[in-house]
Formats: sequence, C-alpha cells, structure tokens
Amino acid sequence: APYNIQNEIDNPLSAKCLYVLNQEFHYMGKGGQTYVFESADQKYVIKFIRYHKYKIPFWNEILNYLGLSSNNTNTAMKAKVNRYNLVMKSYKISYSFLSDISMVEYIHLNQTDFLNKKIIVKDKCSHKHLIDLDKVAFIIQRKVTGLAEGINENISDNNGEIRVHNIIDS
Repeated sequence: APYNIQNEIDNPLSAKCLYVLNQEFHYMGKGGQTYVFESADQKYVIKFIRYHKYKIPFWNEILNYLGLSSNNTNTAMKAKVNRYNLVMKSYKISYSFLSDISMVEYIHLNQTDFLNKKIIVKDKCSHKHLIDLDKVAFIIQRKVTGLAEGINENISDNNGEIRVHNIIDS
C-alpha cells in the first residue's frame, strides 16, 4: 500500500513483540480484511492486511483517466478508498486506545526500512515463506478464544449464564 502519514505510530517494537516475531507462524485462515497466522507458542497471531480488497482495478484507473468511466464506477472507486481509510483508522484506534480490549500488541501499516526483521510463515500446505516485515502491513495480536468456543465453555457451568451474558455484552 502507498505510504500514508496518518498510518504512522510513535511506538517502536517492544521486547515482547520481538519475542513473538522470533517464532515461526502457521496459517490459520483468512477473514474479510486479513490473512491470519498463529505463532509457534500458540499465544499470538500475526495478521497481514489483504490490500487487494481495497485496490482499484487498473482498467478502472485507465477509464477514469480517459474520462470514460461511469458515475457508478466513480462511486465504487471512492467507496473503496473510503473503506480503506476507515479500516486503517480502526486498526490505529484498536492499537492506540483499545489495546487492552482488542489484544493488539503492535501495528505496522506502512512500508518502512527500520524493522530489519524477517519471519517465516507456513501456508496451509506447510510450505515455508520468508516475509520481510518492512515491506508489509501487519498486526500482532494476542490469541484469544473465539466467541462460539467461549460461549460453549461457559454455558455448561452453574454460573455460566452470567458469564455468557458478560461475553455477549463485551
């Protein structure tokens, strides 16, 4: 993604994040916004942003440049740009103000040259890939129990109903 000053953060990588990044990661899955890889100790995940979701197709850019794009195309392109900006803001907010709730340990949203760190990730076929973290956007997050799993764990307990309500409220 292009460099954006609004995506910068002040905090450097902490010792905890450096520890996390010294592990191998294996593929867990993908969501609408990220690819997710789990750390070897199974305590953290690293999420790589799926930028292609926000990229305007090259042919749309050409049509726009030539003045041949329709209003619908222009509206769709603006919507992608707005969605990208909102998603980046939400990542920054989750790190800067809600890290205790979101479990986000670190975000890296711009290409940089100061991390000097490469990690190994295994894809779903267990093929290893070396990722230069200066070149990609990523989020380090503590791994937590999923919502369905958390509800199922608490529902059979005597006080489970109260905990389930608390989980849903949070």
